[in-house]
This record gives sequence, C-alpha cells and structure tokens, in this order.
Amino acid sequence: YEFYILPVYEVTMPETFSLNTISNIIVKYKRPSNCHFFNGFNYKTNGFTRTVSVEAAKIVKENCINDGESIVSQTLQFKPTEIGTYHFKFWIGLSLQGEDQYIEHYIEVN
Repeated sequence: YEFYILPVYEVTMPETFSLNTISNIIVKYKRPSNCHFFNGFNYKTNGFTRTVSVEAAKIVKENCINDGESIVSQTLQFKPTEIGTYHFKFWIGLSLQGEDQYIEHYIEVN
C-alpha cells in the first residue's frame, strides 16, 4: 500500500452542534483511481480549531483505472465537549504559491 492525503471536494455541516452530542459531518472527495480506498481522516485539534483532510490507501498494482471524477462521501462524527465556537478547516489542496487552502466553517456550541 501507498498512503496519500486527498483534498476535500465538498462539506455538508450541521447548522448547530449540541454539547456532548454526536453530529455527522458529510465530507466528499474525489477518488483518483479504483485502487484508492478511504483510510480515515487526518484530524488535528488545536484549541477550538479542527483541521481535517482525507487519508487514502492505494493498492500498488499496474491495472489501476485512473478516475479523478468519482465523488466519494464519508461521515466524520464530531462530539463537542465544550461550549464555544468551533472552527473547522477542511483541506482542499495547495494554491499556485504552494500554500494550504481550506473550506472553513465556524459553528457555535451552546
């Protein structure tokens, strides 16, 4: 296997989160080939900020069919344990200058 970080294509967030309750966040990404499989989320926490990207494993074989257009959905479950505003940053790739770019959402937990 080879491992990759894939950019997020689209995110569907709930409008609100409830304290100590699990909410589902729908994360979509494009699968580069039929040999790439979802291997979890790369999920980093820094205070109230959550940085998220998609981890993929690729089976190394010669007969992979390049795709790049198939959109795959995965569910990220989130359970806030503190009251405050959570900042989600979903990695969508690099800019032309080589800087990380994100889809960002701010969600209040009361």
